[in-house]
This record gives sequence, structure tokens and C-alpha cells, in this order.
Amino acid sequence: MMVFLRTNIIKFFLACAILTTSLHSKAGDAHVCYSQPKSVTPGDTLNDDTLFNCGKLGLKTIPQLASDGWKIIQANDVTISGGLGTVSWQLIIEK
Repeated sequence: MMVFLRTNIIKFFLACAILTTSLHSKAGDAHVCYSQPKSVTPGDTLNDDTLFNCGKLGLKTIPQLASDGWKIIQANDVTISGGLGTVSWQLIIEK
């Protein structure tokens, strides 16, 4: 009976160690992307043709980011300092 319990305890701790290691290897990746700043005009909206600078990922549109497996967590219009009415779209993406 003791050998059976001991074997099961060893298996349990081994499974925990493997699970913990696999969770750490699946850590996500996230980036902040910005569109080109521009003056706001009536009717300006975010669309599929809006180009975003995503740092080391390069310039991408929303459909391209989706094709690459990125999920958009948040989209905001942000005011750019130094220009009244100058805004940029900001995306937070993760994989």
C-alpha cells in the first residue's frame, strides 16, 4: 500500500512540474501600435485600411494583424500633444 501511495505522489508532483513548465513556455506577447497622427475631420473613422506602426512588427492594417494571429485588446483615439485636434489611433494587441 505504501509503495502505491508513494508512486502516486511522485506521479502527481511530476505532473505538476510538467504543467508549470508548459504554462511558462506559453507566455503571451503584447504590443502598442499607433496610426499616423492627423487632424480630425468629420466622418473620420477607424477602418480596415488604417495603417498602424507596431514597432518591430512593422506597418500593419487590422486585417493583417488578425491574419498574423494578433488579437486587438483595445482601440482608442489619442490626442497628440503639440497639435490642436491632432489625433492618432492606438491599438493594444496580444498573441
